Amino acid sequence: ISQENGHDINDFQLYVRNVMGLVEKDLGTKLEWISAAHFDTEDPHAHVIVRGRNDRGQDLVIGQDYIKEGIRKRAQEVATELLGERSLEDIQKSLEKEVNAMRVTSLDRFIEKQADAKLAIDVRARQNFGQSLFYEGVIKGRLKFLAGAGLAQENPPGIYTLKEDYQDVLSQIATKDDIVKRLYNKVEL
Repeated sequence: ISQENGHDINDFQLYVRNVMGLVEKDLGTKLEWISAAHFDTEDPHAHVIVRGRNDRGQDLVIGQDYIKEGIRKRAQEVATELLGERSLEDIQKSLEKEVNAMRVTSLDRFIEKQADAKLAIDVRARQNFGQSLFYEGVIKGRLKFLAGAGLAQENPPGIYTLKEDYQDVLSQIATKDDIVKRLYNKVEL
């Protein structure tokens, strides 16, 4: 569980407990879980491990969509409750940071939904997705970044084809970066 402004949350462990309480409510079962909060990277986050049994002792089955989107939505709701609504300027700054991020971002999740079966996405029109011009711009910027990083190819101009495993590659890079940062922080101590 990683919240964009997690450093502003005073009690991150209470935040995680509140998120997991909503997850239990959504799944209709009490969960056995444990978490470890990390404050040693730019973004505080928690790793949560859930026992694979529901409160009746049966296998716990959680839909992929809920794991991918539902938990994130609940975490955002709790963060909004704790920190208040983000301003339009905060949202735009956050999206601008995502354009050149070497990790999977919300822009990548949007791009994934827009791509066709061959992982191609056409951005030649001024507005391609029914979004604001600002959002269109950050999506186009993200695609250019991915192409520059070798994770997509632009051919012909304005049509990008994503590498099949580009999100896996970004996740691996982000994990390696976190390890390097942790090691660097330990050396400095």
